[in-house]
Amino acid sequence: MTEFITLLGQHRSSSDVVDVAARLGLNEVMDDPPSRQYLISRERGLDLLLEDDHVVAVQIFIQATRNFSAFSGALPLGLKRGMSQAEIHQVLGTPMESDLHDSKYSLPNTKAKLVVTFDDSTKIKYLSFEAA
Repeated sequence: MTEFITLLGQHRSSSDVVDVAARLGLNEVMDDPPSRQYLISRERGLDLLLEDDHVVAVQIFIQATRNFSAFSGALPLGLKRGMSQAEIHQVLGTPMESDLHDSKYSLPNTKAKLVVTFDDSTKIKYLSFEAA
């Protein structure tokens, strides 16, 4: 999972981004004008958000949605599928910000933050690693 964090800030043509995109099947491209694009694998529940051709976020769908399957890989930082917001706070500590829908963490020793989004029953729904 740390490979996702290392992608943040890298140019889309960097060997790391090209390798991860090929290995994980991030082969669908969706434009979000004027300067954003997504590299998507709906089957793996994963996408990279690019702004001006640099990775600004890695987004992981823990729960399936209408457009994405649930991510089947191991979750980072000791997180587990089905965890509640309270359980995540126990594992990761007190977030920088939190409300009923998400909790935001600064990741130590990185230039990244983690946003954990919850469903209506406060179960983990979605993760986003973002450039800080």
